[in-house]
Amino acid sequence: MDQIRTWIRAGVSLLGGLANAVLGTILLAPLLYGVYLQLDWIPHIAGLSKSAVYDDFMRIWTYLWQVWQPSLELAHFASSAGGRQHFAEVRTLIIGLVLLALLLNVLIWRWARQGQFNSWSYWQAFKQGQWGLALLALGMLLFFDQAFVAFHRLFFANELWLFDPRLDPVIWILPQSYFLGADGTYSGPLWLVVLAFCQILRTASILNTLSVSLCYNEDNLIEEEVRMSKKISLSTVVNTGGRDGEVKSVTGDLNLKTSMAKKEGYTNPEELFAAGLSACFNGALSFPLQRDGLGDRQRQVRAEVVLLGDLPDTNSLHLAAKLFVSIEGLSPEETLRYVQETENICPYTKAVKGNIEVELVAE
Repeated sequence: MDQIRTWIRAGVSLLGGLANAVLGTILLAPLLYGVYLQLDWIPHIAGLSKSAVYDDFMRIWTYLWQVWQPSLELAHFASSAGGRQHFAEVRTLIIGLVLLALLLNVLIWRWARQGQFNSWSYWQAFKQGQWGLALLALGMLLFFDQAFVAFHRLFFANELWLFDPRLDPVIWILPQSYFLGADGTYSGPLWLVVLAFCQILRTASILNTLSVSLCYNEDNLIEEEVRMSKKISLSTVVNTGGRDGEVKSVTGDLNLKTSMAKKEGYTNPEELFAAGLSACFNGALSFPLQRDGLGDRQRQVRAEVVLLGDLPDTNSLHLAAKLFVSIEGLSPEETLRYVQETENICPYTKAVKGNIEVELVAE
């Protein structure tokens, strides 16, 4: 299920980028048409000056965006009822595209704020979808005539888009080659801009996890986090006798004897810490795995904790730890990505960061 969600997020991101690129192309249409008018044969066919042709083009473009305008009125061209109906249908299509783009952009921004784009599997799915869209765009450019017809038959339930020049001479100033130019001139660069925006969102989602540390200074950060955090678990254990003694939980569920020497049935603080570290890290590992649809994979975390020092110098005493992690069906390289991400999730590794050297090994 998580893998399906990942593909849905990637699909929504790509669809949002495509919608933004198309809207950008439509918004920049007056600029492109101004360049296109430099081809003198358009005014010559229309029998009008360049300014007159551009004036009616802008009337069409403005009508498509002004939903309150009841009908299209051109200054230099006659229009049939079917022609005006088609332009009304185009306006409805553009309005739908605007609403879709707004919805998708809101979803994308929300997911970015939640850090949903940090996933390696998300960006793998995104790249695969990106290649698919690139091939689709290339096919549309190479077979534009067929794509042009297919588009109109898909989005319009009639044949009104097949203008008769005798009834709707405006078609002379909107040749098919103009739409090909719009597709090739603007959609490609705009798509690159959208991809760059997606990368910015990815960076924003990563930086969002650091926002707390940027908003609070080092002195009051821990106090503020404790005050604002919701208590998830509380455990109390009492030790008597130090390393040669015993540890008991107040609930009575834990009752162990401790010893400096290796004795059967005894434990030591390093072993207890290794148990907590391995269990916590393995539990935290489930979060990125579940997010990427891999929550059902068997995983194992083996912790080695060693007490180091040169007694009687008590200042030399310190701990070092080593975590060996394996995940069913994943290579060491793939496992390492999740291990490195989990290091910033697990409360234990975050607590000892900067104090205890913890070596991470992916198996």
